[in-house]
Amino acid sequence: MFKNRLMYLLLLLLLVACGQADSSQGGDDHQNWQEGKGELPSRVGEAQEDDKFQHLDFKHAFQDQAYLAEMTNFNTPTGKWFMLDGEGEFGYGLTTGYQAPESAINVHLVSHQDENISFNQNIRVRLTKVDQDFNTTDLLIDETVHIDEVAEEELILEDNLPSEENVLYVLSAEVLNEDDEVEDTLLGFIVVVSDEMNVEMSLDQSHYHQDEEATLTVKNYGPTQLILGMHYSIEQKIDDDWKVVPLDLAFIEIAIILGPGDSHQQSIEIADLEPGEYRVVKDIQAETYQEARATLAVEFITDNRP
Repeated sequence: MFKNRLMYLLLLLLLVACGQADSSQGGDDHQNWQEGKGELPSRVGEAQEDDKFQHLDFKHAFQDQAYLAEMTNFNTPTGKWFMLDGEGEFGYGLTTGYQAPESAINVHLVSHQDENISFNQNIRVRLTKVDQDFNTTDLLIDETVHIDEVAEEELILEDNLPSEENVLYVLSAEVLNEDDEVEDTLLGFIVVVSDEMNVEMSLDQSHYHQDEEATLTVKNYGPTQLILGMHYSIEQKIDDDWKVVPLDLAFIEIAIILGPGDSHQQSIEIADLEPGEYRVVKDIQAETYQEARATLAVEFITDNRP
């Protein structure tokens, strides 16, 4: 019996020793952490205080054709031909939004009926360059196309934008009657900007207690529109080197579009961080120029002060 008890105590000591050895190789072993991304800035570029487009409501112009018609000299869409509020004969495709210089533009009609739609009318297509007050400065494309009928899809225009940067255009398609009067209008607002990124990332504090909440802000100074997600990583400075903290973080997979002048805020999880020096790391890229991207980082300190 004594021998059996001795063997049981030896086995128990062995299991305890193994458990202690395993815990020393867990998440607190900084040497096993992944290497961080080295030196990173908290901002790229500068604020665009003299941005000539900063007062424009781009989102409104992109989404509301009636607003765009009001700001320009085009007729307001009627819904007689182009789909509008459930009315109209045709769906459509029309280039709009942020575009790169020399990128393709097009206008096409889409039939949602089983049979071809008899049309037998002219469509006038124009690409108009406008200034920051929506005044016309140049008429670059002015074509009139006669369409007898519309099948599944009818291409009206296929062309390319000029090579100029930081300019505004209105792409329009107007249905004309026999007297060349406009029966319906389709409008698209196009912004062509350079591939320059001016963006800054910051935290609401530089020093946090572990039970506080950190708020990260990304500010887009323009001129291009930015894309970012909710994903971020946290790195800790260990012996003057940045290491990725192995946190169990979960993120919603969504794309956040950040226009010039816009900001995005999100909460950063710091409750599981031991006292130390850290930074939040996040990837950002331009929407129009896929090669224009940056990885930014902003540093902070946590402690367990009362």
